[in-house]
Amino acid sequence: MNPRLTLVSLVATLALTAGVRGQTAPAEPPLPAGQPGSLLADQPAAAKVVKSVEVRFKGDATVDKARITSNMRLKVGETWTREKEEDDLRALFNSGNLLNVTIDTTDVPGGVNVVVTAEARPAMGDLVFQGNTVFKTERLRDEAEFKAGTVVDDTKLNEVRSKILELYTKRGYAETTVSYSIEPGSQRGFSRIVFRIDEGGRGILNEVKFEGNTVFTSRRLKAIVESDDRNWIKVWDLKRKITQEKIEGDIRRVQDAYGNAGYFDARVDNVDQVRIDDKKTDLVFRISEGPQYTTGAVALTGNKVFESETLIPVFQLEAGTIFSLADMKTDIDTIEDYYGSRGYADVSVTPRISKNGNTISITYGIEEGQQFKLGRVNISGNSETRTEVILREMALEPGDDYNTIKVKKSMTRLQKLDYFEAGNGIDFMPVASTLGPDYKDLNISLIEKKTGQVQFGAGFSTIDNLVGMVEITQRNFDLFNWPRFTGAGQRFRLSLRAGTQTKQFLLSVTEPYFMGQRLSLGGDLFWTEKNFLSDYFDQRDIGASVNLRKPLGDNSDLRLTYTLQNVEIFDVSGDASQQIKDEEGKYLQSRLSSAWVFDNRDDIQRPRRGHKIMVEGALSGGVLGGDVEVYNFSVTGSKFWTLPFDTIFFVEGRAAVVDTVGNGDRVPIFEREFLGGANNLRGFNYRDVGPKDENGEPIGGNSSAYITLEYSVPVFGKVRAAVFADAGVVNADSWDFSTSDYNANVGFGVRAVLPVVGPLKLDYGIPMTADEFNDGSGRFQVLMDYKF
Repeated sequence: MNPRLTLVSLVATLALTAGVRGQTAPAEPPLPAGQPGSLLADQPAAAKVVKSVEVRFKGDATVDKARITSNMRLKVGETWTREKEEDDLRALFNSGNLLNVTIDTTDVPGGVNVVVTAEARPAMGDLVFQGNTVFKTERLRDEAEFKAGTVVDDTKLNEVRSKILELYTKRGYAETTVSYSIEPGSQRGFSRIVFRIDEGGRGILNEVKFEGNTVFTSRRLKAIVESDDRNWIKVWDLKRKITQEKIEGDIRRVQDAYGNAGYFDARVDNVDQVRIDDKKTDLVFRISEGPQYTTGAVALTGNKVFESETLIPVFQLEAGTIFSLADMKTDIDTIEDYYGSRGYADVSVTPRISKNGNTISITYGIEEGQQFKLGRVNISGNSETRTEVILREMALEPGDDYNTIKVKKSMTRLQKLDYFEAGNGIDFMPVASTLGPDYKDLNISLIEKKTGQVQFGAGFSTIDNLVGMVEITQRNFDLFNWPRFTGAGQRFRLSLRAGTQTKQFLLSVTEPYFMGQRLSLGGDLFWTEKNFLSDYFDQRDIGASVNLRKPLGDNSDLRLTYTLQNVEIFDVSGDASQQIKDEEGKYLQSRLSSAWVFDNRDDIQRPRRGHKIMVEGALSGGVLGGDVEVYNFSVTGSKFWTLPFDTIFFVEGRAAVVDTVGNGDRVPIFEREFLGGANNLRGFNYRDVGPKDENGEPIGGNSSAYITLEYSVPVFGKVRAAVFADAGVVNADSWDFSTSDYNANVGFGVRAVLPVVGPLKLDYGIPMTADEFNDGSGRFQVLMDYKF
């Protein structure tokens, strides 16, 4: 017998490790150099050719011989080398089909014969699940994805075990354990795989409790933890499931709350799961609060470029105040932003904490690094979006000082485009530049998402009742990229709405960077029929508009809009007053409006802080032509405050006036001011506040003003309860803001974001002061945008 290579000798010599289920091969003593079987044996002087390759099995042959030889470099007619033999041994073992394997060679005239002796892993014959009552065996088999005859190993079996555990965890069985074993099968050469499941009790949360807390009440801490957040909106999720992920997050949130209140040493020592019965469990957070610390000295070290006197005055932590982890983190961000905005991209800040009694002194250690300029901007992942669309959102350009604040601003702009996946869809990575040591390149990695949407839906409100909708939108539109029409960053919208009280067609296209500048150019074509404005007439608008919008900084912009439309008042009832009959007919309106808008709200849909101000003026007729000759002026403002315990206080007000110009003898009804309904005075019907004719039908006025106060509190999830008060006035004359005929209401309501449905606003308003045509009974106001 000539040189023989075994799995064991290869592992021993090359330090390869491999586990053999249930047995360990005996170690063979090393052979001296020059002897058969030694890896150090002298190589033959002449090349040897493989004359034959034979596969033999120890035990049952559950693996096809062809599968074994296909993994080998040693083939008939090929030159035999020790390197090929070693590579083949590795490949056969790594294939996962064999428990053990050896390769033997025998010299024959003109070459060698190769003999592979293999011990195959058993193939699966039976798959058995024991102890499962929550899931049927068929469901677990589907998760396993094993077929009879499949060769299994520990890697595959552990994957199946993880899938089973995930199933049980999602169902609320956090204490489930799963083990497996491989047993002899009923047929020779096949194994029996047995998964044993101990389901434990279902991890449904009964109550969250706290022990050791004296600083915060249990109610306050419950508002912090997510484990206690029951989703009442999902009927199928009323039972709160216990997960380790939530528990770990809640520990961090509780400790942060204490740290922000000065309790630097506070810890959650343990979270016990106390079983109440077979299904319900209490979570008990055991807290050690420790003492409250005040802030001692605050100092800097390592700063050479900027003086301490420049930085320390803007810190949140001050000597003598209660220590706060949040304030310390803010100070670190302040230092990094100060350096980073001046080109020090690699600045690093490390807080060094020193305790003396109940005082904590902080020294911020600064590693300044060097100053950089921005080199190249490298973008990847934008298969749909044009590169120039991304680059135009950058707040800095190559050659500028590397400004970390502007880098963050650029990332925020890209996020607002909504072209890329949330979370990890946008990644900015500064790297060394090929331009030299004084430059940093910026690598931008993007993961795009679908930006087009087709919606079919319905909505309901107390203004226009039930409305059906079909809408096509594309946020990343390209008018000239046929047939995909994506990539240029334009916005496209085609909307069709029809309901019991309204019909609408709208086609809108907007180019946000007209002529390569931060100047938005848009155009609309529209047709609208409104049957909800009055019981005595209907209104139809057909026309087009062109608009420009110029940003002024990050939070404000100027807007200019020209609209040419035909407005028709039709189907006037024979019972209508003469004042309304006089409005019947068609009007050609040529209108130019301009507006200044400032908006720094933190969220457009559900703001919690910030404010919005809008000042708008418009002119119809005169040099613009048309049948309508009026001007409009309005000021609108809103302000949001976030108060303790996640409550929100909101104030909104508006004042508006309209009057005739040139040869205009009256203001047409579609240009007049109205109040009432879900958007302002909620204790009154839509447009029901203000001057009326002899039938009590609203005819609007030339001046209006209102104010709204609202306070909301969280209830659970995305549901909030609100109380409000509204007051307003509509007067017949222009620039008449007398409050002698004002109307007012109070009320309460609910704000919610429902799954699938979207935002819901339900209010009940009760009039407190009203005219003779409005009684004092309350009214429900509903606004809902339902999509499916």
